[in-house]
Amino acid sequence: MELSLQGFELDYPAMTTKVLFINKFLKPDYLNDCLFHGFSKLDLELEVTNKPSYMLKSFPRLRSLYGKGFTVYGLLNSFGKVEPNPQEKIKDKYYDIIIYGSLHRDRSYSDIVLNYYSRDKILSFDGEDHLKIYEPFVNSTVYFKRENANNRQDVKPISFSIPEEKIITKSINKNKLFAKVIPGDLSTYIFDEEKDYYQDYGCSFYGHTWKKGGWDCMRHYEILAAGCIPCFRDLDKCPKGIMKNFPKDLILKMNKYSQKGEIPSNYYDVQEELITYTKNNLTTKQTCKKILQ
Repeated sequence: MELSLQGFELDYPAMTTKVLFINKFLKPDYLNDCLFHGFSKLDLELEVTNKPSYMLKSFPRLRSLYGKGFTVYGLLNSFGKVEPNPQEKIKDKYYDIIIYGSLHRDRSYSDIVLNYYSRDKILSFDGEDHLKIYEPFVNSTVYFKRENANNRQDVKPISFSIPEEKIITKSINKNKLFAKVIPGDLSTYIFDEEKDYYQDYGCSFYGHTWKKGGWDCMRHYEILAAGCIPCFRDLDKCPKGIMKNFPKDLILKMNKYSQKGEIPSNYYDVQEELITYTKNNLTTKQTCKKILQ
């Protein structure tokens, strides 16, 4: 007698990836915090070693944070579970993946993590402006470096990203050539409310931006998210190993207009292309999905 399974579905429980995110969360750190926001949006069993207070909507002092708490902070309702003493779970290999969100600032439990987990199960992120690489972690973890100016092939590129909810869904009318903020000129840092900050970019054709401490900067992504096009000074000098996921070629083409204060006939086509690219490639969620893949 032949047994047919046609018409039946085998209902196996889905296996959720267990992730330990290691960071002290003492103060904002853009790369770490972009990553944490992105991983929080994925279907993971996420545990953290410390409460990410400033990432939560309940945080009471948002405007006291670096950058007045704009863009990345105060967005999450929940964050998984705090596991302040994960040593035994690490030894039992309870987690599928261990993440060091800010390698230079918190390498807690590395003595046992490196002993019990293989390289491909440990993701370490180096988001500092400086070029220093923590060599002991290069061969023992999957090492991501933001300012990889030397384009080292034994580390992986990583950049800032932006929460999807910050990207405009409908363009607003442009009424001025350049947005108010000029990087480094504190007299132009006039916005106390995030909505006004994004509104100013949204109604401007171009937004000034350039390298400061490092080439990668949250401002680049905020300009794009607002439906504005970056006027990116010296972008042609950006090392190949930095901001690999950023739409450099398209923005370089627009630089020849923005730097002269000109608006080309295809401006709105390029604007739409950049908004779509940002949605598909530069959000925190998309960045973390690609990391896990």
